[in-house]
Amino acid sequence: MAQQIGFLIGSPQRQVMEAVRAAHPGLDMVAAEDMAALRPALPDLTALVVNTPLYSAEVAALLKAEAPGLRWMQTLSSGVDKILDLGRPEGVRLTSAVGCHGASVADHALALLLALFRRVPEMALAQARQDWITGPGRRGLREIGECRAVMLGYGHIGQAITRRLRAFGAEVTAISRSGRGPVGGDAGAADQLLQVSALHDGFRGADILMICLPGEASERPLVDGAALDLLAPGAVVVNVGRGNSLDATALAERLRGGHLSGAALDVFAREPLPADDPLWSVPGLLVSPHLAGNGDGVPARLTELLSDNIGRFLAGEPLRNEVLRPAS
Repeated sequence: MAQQIGFLIGSPQRQVMEAVRAAHPGLDMVAAEDMAALRPALPDLTALVVNTPLYSAEVAALLKAEAPGLRWMQTLSSGVDKILDLGRPEGVRLTSAVGCHGASVADHALALLLALFRRVPEMALAQARQDWITGPGRRGLREIGECRAVMLGYGHIGQAITRRLRAFGAEVTAISRSGRGPVGGDAGAADQLLQVSALHDGFRGADILMICLPGEASERPLVDGAALDLLAPGAVVVNVGRGNSLDATALAERLRGGHLSGAALDVFAREPLPADDPLWSVPGLLVSPHLAGNGDGVPARLTELLSDNIGRFLAGEPLRNEVLRPAS
């Protein structure tokens, strides 16, 4: 049976597809930026590479109804919760891009943290006013060294952020659902590792909270007002994971009240963040439009992963980054 691979991608991902095509010149590939354009090819597809934001309930339904030969889906994102929530055809294997975005997300998380500690947003506003900051504007600048940081989420991205925090001299407590990961003597590893059940113990007195949890459906965010209250006065919060991990309303209240000195969010419960959302105007809150996973090294890593997984798929070998959760 001939193998045809579809690409449901936007124009920025075309370079990845073309690089993959060059690695597999004899393979039949078809690309589209929306499902309407890809739909005629569905009956012949055996695999689909998808840019996760383009996956929708309509896409899931059409794949189930019109792609009988589909056997494998590869995402271009590390997170696959959206696809798991919306479902995929029974028997279709799913692989993620875990490992391709870690360096970029970690760099961005540290950039946001440094921007808060060194009051970069205020400098930018002062520059726009042509205002040479003096007096109180020069006070309150902070150093990461000697701070105690909590790394909530300790997968490959959390570990990459931890290595950077440790390089700056911070003491890091990592918290994960599994309670597994490098700790103690390993270079760049967390100083201690806790499970989520001990979250409040880890938060108590911390100067920095970094969040990179994957999204999971739940009735309430894991990081709520009670958890934020345990952080040290003047602490800062950075979220580069999923918007539903953090109670943004509680965060805003603690920024306005002064318990937190700053926060930076790259992810939100609703995206794009609506123009009338009050988060835009919360003092001390830096809005980053979900771009932490973008970086100049990402396309090459995606190309390598896709090319390798396509070769494995064609040869009937185990796939990298397979998500071992059933279709729904």
